Amino acid sequence: KLYCVNPECRAQFREKLKWFVGRGQMDIDGLGEKLVDQLVDAKLVHHFADIFTLDRDALLALDRMGERSADNLLASIETSRQRGLTRVLAGLGIRHVGTSAAKTLARHYESADALRAASEEALAALPDFGEITAHVVYEYLQSDVGREALARLAEVGVVLDSLETPASAEAVDSPVAGKTVVITGTLEAFGRKELADRLESLGARVAGSVSSKTDLVIAGENAGSKLSKAQSLDIEIWDETQVLAALDAQE
Repeated sequence: KLYCVNPECRAQFREKLKWFVGRGQMDIDGLGEKLVDQLVDAKLVHHFADIFTLDRDALLALDRMGERSADNLLASIETSRQRGLTRVLAGLGIRHVGTSAAKTLARHYESADALRAASEEALAALPDFGEITAHVVYEYLQSDVGREALARLAEVGVVLDSLETPASAEAVDSPVAGKTVVITGTLEAFGRKELADRLESLGARVAGSVSSKTDLVIAGENAGSKLSKAQSLDIEIWDETQVLAALDAQE
Protein backbone atom coordinates (compact mmCIF):
# COMPACT_ATOMS: atom_id res chain seq x y z
CA LYS A 1 0.00 0.00 0.00
CA LEU A 2 1.03 3.60 -0.60
CA TYR A 3 0.77 6.21 2.14
CA CYS A 4 1.01 9.97 1.87
CA VAL A 5 3.72 11.38 4.13
CA ASN A 6 3.21 15.02 3.12
CA PRO A 7 1.18 16.70 5.90
CA GLU A 8 -0.07 19.32 3.42
CA CYS A 9 -1.41 16.88 0.82
CA ARG A 10 -5.03 17.24 -0.25
CA ALA A 11 -6.19 13.92 1.23
CA GLN A 12 -4.83 14.84 4.64
CA PHE A 13 -6.19 18.38 4.38
CA ARG A 14 -9.66 17.04 3.66
CA GLU A 15 -9.63 15.02 6.90
CA LYS A 16 -8.09 17.89 8.89
CA LEU A 17 -10.80 20.23 7.63
CA LYS A 18 -13.54 17.83 8.74
CA TRP A 19 -11.97 17.85 12.20
CA PHE A 20 -11.52 21.65 12.25
CA VAL A 21 -15.18 22.41 11.54
CA GLY A 22 -16.53 19.65 13.81
CA ARG A 23 -18.27 19.78 17.15
CA GLY A 24 -15.86 20.53 19.98
CA GLN A 25 -13.61 22.47 17.60
CA MET A 26 -15.10 25.31 15.52
CA ASP A 27 -18.52 23.64 15.68
CA ILE A 28 -19.88 24.90 12.34
CA ASP A 29 -23.42 23.57 12.20
CA GLY A 30 -24.41 22.28 8.76
CA LEU A 31 -20.85 21.71 7.57
CA GLY A 32 -20.72 17.93 7.62
CA GLU A 33 -18.34 15.51 5.93
CA LYS A 34 -20.18 15.40 2.59
CA LEU A 35 -20.27 19.15 2.28
CA VAL A 36 -16.57 19.41 3.19
CA ASP A 37 -15.87 16.95 0.36
CA GLN A 38 -17.94 19.08 -2.01
CA LEU A 39 -16.13 22.27 -1.04
CA VAL A 40 -12.69 20.71 -1.47
CA ASP A 41 -13.64 19.00 -4.75
CA ALA A 42 -15.03 22.28 -6.09
CA LYS A 43 -11.72 23.95 -5.15
CA LEU A 44 -13.54 26.49 -3.00
CA VAL A 45 -11.54 25.63 0.12
CA HIS A 46 -7.77 25.13 0.10
CA HIS A 47 -7.05 26.25 3.67
CA PHE A 48 -8.92 26.45 6.97
CA ALA A 49 -9.29 30.21 6.49
CA ASP A 50 -11.16 29.75 3.18
CA ILE A 51 -14.20 28.53 5.12
CA PHE A 52 -14.64 32.09 6.41
CA THR A 53 -14.60 33.66 2.94
CA LEU A 54 -17.29 31.46 1.38
CA ASP A 55 -20.10 33.47 -0.19
CA ARG A 56 -23.74 32.69 -0.83
CA ASP A 57 -23.46 32.38 -4.62
CA ALA A 58 -20.63 29.85 -4.38
CA LEU A 59 -22.62 27.74 -1.92
CA LEU A 60 -25.79 27.86 -4.02
CA ALA A 61 -23.83 26.50 -6.97
CA LEU A 62 -23.18 23.26 -5.07
CA ASP A 63 -25.38 20.20 -5.55
CA ARG A 64 -28.41 20.02 -3.25
CA MET A 65 -27.66 23.33 -1.56
CA GLY A 66 -30.82 25.37 -1.07
CA GLU A 67 -31.11 29.03 -0.12
CA ARG A 68 -32.12 28.33 3.49
CA SER A 69 -29.29 25.84 3.98
CA ALA A 70 -26.78 28.29 2.52
CA ASP A 71 -28.00 31.12 4.75
CA ASN A 72 -27.96 28.92 7.85
CA LEU A 73 -24.45 27.74 7.07
CA LEU A 74 -23.15 31.27 6.55
CA ALA A 75 -24.71 32.32 9.88
CA SER A 76 -23.04 29.37 11.62
CA ILE A 77 -19.69 30.23 10.04
CA GLU A 78 -20.07 33.81 11.25
CA THR A 79 -20.81 32.63 14.80
CA SER A 80 -17.81 30.29 14.78
CA ARG A 81 -15.40 33.20 14.24
CA GLN A 82 -16.00 34.17 17.86
CA ARG A 83 -15.22 30.81 19.53
CA GLY A 84 -11.76 31.87 20.67
CA LEU A 85 -8.26 30.50 20.99
CA THR A 86 -9.08 27.18 22.69
CA ARG A 87 -11.34 26.01 19.87
CA VAL A 88 -8.89 27.13 17.18
CA LEU A 89 -5.96 25.32 18.79
CA ALA A 90 -8.05 22.18 19.30
CA GLY A 91 -9.09 22.28 15.66
CA LEU A 92 -5.76 22.79 13.94
CA GLY A 93 -4.74 19.15 14.19
CA ILE A 94 -1.57 19.76 16.23
CA ARG A 95 -0.33 16.41 17.55
CA HIS A 96 -1.07 15.85 21.27
CA VAL A 97 -3.32 18.94 21.39
CA GLY A 98 -6.96 18.11 22.04
CA THR A 99 -9.49 20.20 23.93
CA SER A 100 -7.82 19.75 27.32
CA ALA A 101 -4.34 20.78 26.17
CA ALA A 102 -5.76 23.64 24.09
CA LYS A 103 -7.63 24.93 27.13
CA THR A 104 -4.47 24.79 29.23
CA LEU A 105 -2.62 26.84 26.62
CA ALA A 106 -5.44 29.39 26.41
CA ARG A 107 -5.61 29.75 30.20
CA HIS A 108 -1.93 30.65 30.34
CA TYR A 109 -1.61 32.75 27.18
CA GLU A 110 -4.08 35.52 26.37
CA SER A 111 -3.68 35.37 22.60
CA ALA A 112 -2.11 33.45 19.75
CA ASP A 113 0.63 36.09 19.57
CA ALA A 114 1.46 35.62 23.25
CA LEU A 115 1.52 31.87 22.79
CA ARG A 116 3.83 32.09 19.78
CA ALA A 117 6.25 34.16 21.89
CA ALA A 118 6.44 31.45 24.56
CA SER A 119 9.61 29.41 24.91
CA GLU A 120 9.63 25.64 24.72
CA GLU A 121 10.72 25.54 28.37
CA ALA A 122 7.73 27.66 29.41
CA LEU A 123 5.35 25.34 27.56
CA ALA A 124 6.89 22.26 29.19
CA ALA A 125 6.21 23.79 32.61
CA LEU A 126 2.45 24.03 32.02
CA PRO A 127 0.13 21.75 34.07
CA ASP A 128 -0.17 18.26 32.55
CA PHE A 129 2.27 19.18 29.77
CA GLY A 130 5.52 17.39 29.24
CA GLU A 131 8.59 17.87 27.10
CA ILE A 132 7.15 15.94 24.15
CA THR A 133 3.91 17.92 23.94
CA ALA A 134 5.74 21.18 24.55
CA HIS A 135 8.21 20.39 21.76
CA VAL A 136 5.43 19.52 19.29
CA VAL A 137 3.46 22.69 20.11
CA TYR A 138 6.54 24.91 19.96
CA GLU A 139 7.67 23.43 16.64
CA TYR A 140 4.20 23.89 15.13
CA LEU A 141 3.90 27.50 16.29
CA GLN A 142 7.33 28.38 14.88
CA SER A 143 6.82 26.49 11.60
CA ASP A 144 5.79 28.10 8.31
CA VAL A 145 2.60 26.02 8.38
CA GLY A 146 1.69 27.15 11.91
CA ARG A 147 2.49 30.80 11.29
CA GLU A 148 0.49 30.81 8.06
CA ALA A 149 -2.50 29.07 9.65
CA LEU A 150 -2.79 31.60 12.47
CA ALA A 151 -2.05 34.59 10.25
CA ARG A 152 -4.66 33.63 7.66
CA LEU A 153 -7.30 32.89 10.30
CA ALA A 154 -6.64 36.30 11.85
CA GLU A 155 -6.98 37.96 8.43
CA VAL A 156 -10.49 36.56 7.97
CA GLY A 157 -11.63 37.73 11.40
CA VAL A 158 -11.33 34.55 13.48
CA VAL A 159 -10.85 35.51 17.13
CA LEU A 160 -7.45 34.29 18.33
CA ASP A 161 -7.74 35.76 21.83
CA SER A 162 -8.36 33.50 24.79
CA LEU A 163 -11.86 33.37 26.23
CA GLU A 164 -10.76 31.20 29.18
CA THR A 165 -10.41 32.33 32.76
CA PRO A 166 -6.70 33.14 33.16
CA ALA A 167 -4.75 30.69 35.30
CA SER A 168 -3.48 33.68 37.27
CA ALA A 169 -7.06 34.50 38.28
CA GLU A 170 -7.86 31.14 39.85
CA ALA A 171 -10.34 31.40 42.70
CA VAL A 172 -8.04 30.76 45.65
CA ASP A 173 -10.99 30.34 48.04
CA SER A 174 -12.66 27.73 45.84
CA PRO A 175 -12.69 24.16 47.21
CA VAL A 176 -11.47 22.91 43.81
CA ALA A 177 -8.82 25.55 43.08
CA GLY A 178 -5.56 23.94 42.03
CA LYS A 179 -7.05 20.44 42.10
CA THR A 180 -7.05 17.90 39.29
CA VAL A 181 -10.62 16.67 38.93
CA VAL A 182 -12.10 13.75 36.98
CA ILE A 183 -15.82 13.60 36.15
CA THR A 184 -17.38 10.19 35.59
CA GLY A 185 -20.86 8.74 35.30
CA THR A 186 -24.15 10.45 34.48
CA LEU A 187 -25.17 13.64 36.29
CA GLU A 188 -28.72 14.97 36.45
CA ALA A 189 -28.07 18.68 36.95
CA PHE A 190 -25.19 19.12 34.48
CA GLY A 191 -23.88 18.09 31.14
CA ARG A 192 -20.28 16.93 31.55
CA LYS A 193 -18.84 19.83 29.53
CA GLU A 194 -20.96 22.36 31.44
CA LEU A 195 -19.68 21.06 34.76
CA ALA A 196 -16.08 20.95 33.50
CA ASP A 197 -16.35 24.60 32.44
CA ARG A 198 -17.74 25.60 35.86
CA LEU A 199 -14.99 23.75 37.70
CA GLU A 200 -12.26 25.26 35.55
CA SER A 201 -13.67 28.73 36.16
CA LEU A 202 -13.09 28.01 39.86
CA GLY A 203 -9.46 27.05 39.32
CA ALA A 204 -9.72 23.28 38.83
CA ARG A 205 -7.96 21.27 36.16
CA VAL A 206 -10.34 18.72 34.62
CA ALA A 207 -8.69 15.53 33.40
CA GLY A 208 -10.07 12.59 31.47
CA SER A 209 -8.57 9.71 33.43
CA VAL A 210 -7.90 8.81 37.04
CA SER A 211 -4.28 8.57 38.18
CA SER A 212 -2.17 9.10 41.27
CA LYS A 213 -2.16 12.81 40.36
CA THR A 214 -5.97 13.04 40.60
CA ASP A 215 -7.19 15.01 43.63
CA LEU A 216 -10.94 14.59 43.29
CA VAL A 217 -13.39 12.39 41.40
CA ILE A 218 -16.98 13.52 40.83
CA ALA A 219 -19.10 10.40 40.38
CA GLY A 220 -22.60 10.30 38.94
CA GLU A 221 -24.75 7.27 38.15
CA ASN A 222 -23.04 4.28 36.50
CA ALA A 223 -19.58 5.67 37.24
CA GLY A 224 -17.84 2.38 36.47
CA SER A 225 -14.11 1.74 36.35
CA LYS A 226 -12.97 5.31 37.04
CA LEU A 227 -14.81 5.26 40.36
CA SER A 228 -13.32 1.87 41.21
CA LYS A 229 -9.82 3.12 40.44
CA ALA A 230 -10.38 6.25 42.55
CA GLN A 231 -11.48 4.08 45.47
CA SER A 232 -8.43 1.85 45.10
CA LEU A 233 -6.15 4.92 45.14
CA ASP A 234 -8.01 6.43 48.10
CA ILE A 235 -8.88 9.58 46.13
CA GLU A 236 -11.57 11.93 47.45
CA ILE A 237 -14.94 11.26 45.81
CA TRP A 238 -17.92 13.60 45.56
CA ASP A 239 -21.45 12.76 44.50
CA GLU A 240 -23.70 15.24 42.70
CA THR A 241 -25.15 16.62 45.95
CA GLN A 242 -21.69 17.61 47.14
CA VAL A 243 -20.87 19.25 43.82
CA LEU A 244 -24.07 21.29 43.88
CA ALA A 245 -23.39 22.41 47.43
CA ALA A 246 -19.83 23.44 46.58
CA LEU A 247 -20.94 25.40 43.51
CA ASP A 248 -23.82 27.06 45.36
CA ALA A 249 -21.34 28.24 47.99
CA GLN A 250 -19.39 30.07 45.26
CA GLU A 251 -22.40 31.98 43.93
